Amino acid sequence: MLCITLEIQGNVSRFHCSTFRKECQAHIKFSTSEDGQYLIVKSINEQHNHGLSKVAFDHLPHQRKLDSQQKEEIKELLSLKANKKLLQNHLQNSLGRVVLLKDLHNIATARSTNELSELEATVKELKEIPGAIVEIVVSEENVLNGIFFQDKEMRLTYQQYPEILFIDATYKLNDLRMPLYLMIVEDGNGESVVVGVFVLASEDATSIAQMAKIFKRNNSRWSETVTIMADKDFTERQVFKAEFPDAKILICLFHVLRTFRRELTCDKMGVTASQRLEILSIVEEMAYARSHQRYGELYAKLVENGPENVVTYFNKNWHNIKEEWVYAHKNCGVTFQNQTNNRVECINQKLKDVIAKYSNLQLFFRNLLLVLESLRTEQSHRAISILQKVPAMPFEVGSVQHQYGQILTPYALEKVIHELNIGAKENQSQINQDLQISANDCNCHFRRSMKLPCHHIFCFRRQYSRSLFCPDLCAVRWTLEYYRINNNVLSDHEIEFHAGAFGINVTKPKPITSQFQKFKKANLIAQKLASIVSESSMSEFNSKIEVLELLVQEWGSGRAVALSTSNPAETQETESINLQRKSVPGTNNTTAGTASVPGTNNTTAGTATVPGTNNTTAGCVDSNKDGSHASAKEKTVVIVETSDCAIAVSEVCDAENSTPAVSVDCSKITMTPDKFTDLSNIHLPSKLKKRGRPKGLEQTVVGLPKKKKCDTPVPFKKIHPKDRDRCKFISCRTSANFTSALFTVMLSWFVSPSDTNEAVYGKKLGSKSVTSDTRLIPNSCLDETVNILHIKDYFAYDGWAAVMKAFQSKYSQKDWYCGVCDLQLTKSNSIRCDSCLNRDHLLCAGLNTYPKKNKWFCGRCKK
Repeated sequence: MLCITLEIQGNVSRFHCSTFRKECQAHIKFSTSEDGQYLIVKSINEQHNHGLSKVAFDHLPHQRKLDSQQKEEIKELLSLKANKKLLQNHLQNSLGRVVLLKDLHNIATARSTNELSELEATVKELKEIPGAIVEIVVSEENVLNGIFFQDKEMRLTYQQYPEILFIDATYKLNDLRMPLYLMIVEDGNGESVVVGVFVLASEDATSIAQMAKIFKRNNSRWSETVTIMADKDFTERQVFKAEFPDAKILICLFHVLRTFRRELTCDKMGVTASQRLEILSIVEEMAYARSHQRYGELYAKLVENGPENVVTYFNKNWHNIKEEWVYAHKNCGVTFQNQTNNRVECINQKLKDVIAKYSNLQLFFRNLLLVLESLRTEQSHRAISILQKVPAMPFEVGSVQHQYGQILTPYALEKVIHELNIGAKENQSQINQDLQISANDCNCHFRRSMKLPCHHIFCFRRQYSRSLFCPDLCAVRWTLEYYRINNNVLSDHEIEFHAGAFGINVTKPKPITSQFQKFKKANLIAQKLASIVSESSMSEFNSKIEVLELLVQEWGSGRAVALSTSNPAETQETESINLQRKSVPGTNNTTAGTASVPGTNNTTAGTATVPGTNNTTAGCVDSNKDGSHASAKEKTVVIVETSDCAIAVSEVCDAENSTPAVSVDCSKITMTPDKFTDLSNIHLPSKLKKRGRPKGLEQTVVGLPKKKKCDTPVPFKKIHPKDRDRCKFISCRTSANFTSALFTVMLSWFVSPSDTNEAVYGKKLGSKSVTSDTRLIPNSCLDETVNILHIKDYFAYDGWAAVMKAFQSKYSQKDWYCGVCDLQLTKSNSIRCDSCLNRDHLLCAGLNTYPKKNKWFCGRCKK
């Protein structure tokens, strides 16, 4: 037996490296007896050259070591985001040994010796899901472009409810800069269900079109999708217009207002702040316009009052697509009254609660599937409650409401009952005469968007003595029978799908010829560049901005710029980015002149030929101070631009070979080369660093100042007696400007608002100012918590006498009148507001019984 500190093994060359081995000579040596039955101590040395302590012994690595089963249990707990400190305390108490936070971290991040690559492990987990479709999209350079995933449940749901599709992306959930796109539908009970998932390395038109084609190929009813809700992004809208030619593409209202806020700025449009607010107010009203006529009026107002460049921008980008974002135009089709992509945003929020920012690809998909499974469990439970429970409807058996309740889902029934209540209050003369109404159809927004009977149809059928209950008025998707048959939990049949599949698709590059396509590609790269720069610290941000400003200056002057990145192992001087610039002659000249940026090393010249010209321009390769070229590991990107806009791009690796850059506009082809079948050879995009992001301003989506929320009503009895007659401000908006009116609560009970203002500013009110009609005096003054002596100082002698006379007359009558219907009431059938002290009938207050809360506030005080 040897002491563990016996000797040093290995070479220790680093200053901070340490070891437990101290060449301790303590030992006990044994040998066997001649008969082999016993151990004989040959020598013993009990002298240690270090301290002996049980606590120190317990902290040694071999004493803290855990077995494989314990490690697996700990890893599972850590995957559930257990608190490491609480877990550490639990393990120490249960195992009776020291466990460090470092040990837990090592267990969580440990990789098995036979572990697959990140992409291989991810695909392997996805393929193990029964009936799942997993398709990988890679470029010809074998770089990952996207992953599409859809399981059997998703396909089944889309098969039953294909009418409307919601599509949107969320960002920064994985460390590969790949946004997550969700495709969602609305089922028969108004639930949001995910029917497709894909991630993209680049949000260009080709990549999105690739995913749309994969979705269509695996879902046969894609042609029945009549509405797609997306954002204002030009790429997405154009792609889905091309891939779903029969569908109407709508723009999410939130994205519409946000785009207005970003584009209609003082700098971009050359308007003043007040003009901008007025323009934003007009376009916001346009988005919410309920009729074509109202939109036309607002458009005419914008053209008349708005600056020319604002009108030009609006006409070019918004007026010609008004059917995609204006309420009156959007609801002409099947939208189920959806105006935004909030259904997707709601699920995105749930994803972010579980998926940590910048997760690796495998953990990202694992947690994504976990959230989707949780959502399905909750939706299945609600479905079982609907289909298995007997609803206790507060309607008479045989009534119209009860009959519709027997055939419709709760979500659809609520809509129909609302329309029945509106129709009961209307007559035919109050209905808009522009509508085309019959007993079975109507062209109003509700009927066309929901495919349910509207109040116009109910009014028409009531006038002509037709039955209000007609099952044919309701679309099949809203019926309980359809919901039961097609629900995954209780359905008694199963739709046959082809088995799950895995495939790899390769995007083939195609040269870009048009200027617009070049701009789109450059814009995508510029967006990524802006994202990388914004995620830097302030010191790095300032230096990177200086480099970008120099690049813009040089390119704007028609000079070529070369960027050279050095090996990180080089000295600090060579770690900076070198920019060389040079003028390019017009014809048949060779230029080798360079100009280096201060603080960087000079470089030597290479050559790159510009296609389409006879010029030969000099590229640049970084050199060390002694004049030798950079190491072979160095990578140099040379970008040469001439005055006639001819561009040559070359990438110099190992300071020798160059590969011409190509612009990618890919069209999907099925992968056949053998080199793509090995997932370990597919390169992933660069990972994203974790950075913070500042909070936004206190503005609405469109950019207008947020309206402050009204304070919660305060019970009158909790207001201090000195505060009950103090002044409050009310903003009164006029056509010209905003003015402020002053009034006191108790003073306003007896005098007019104009007299209240004069009293507040010091004028003593006489008897002529006091109202003599006791019906105009609110019941609040009779409440036991009121002391009208607090307002005595505002009146002259005769004025106060008039107040007391009116108060006594009101008190002698003791007549209380409802604040809503103005009919006399009693305490038995009324309820008092604890803020304004007025009384209302229970039914007028929207109540059936008295609330259980100690405080109740009427709708007037809440507003």
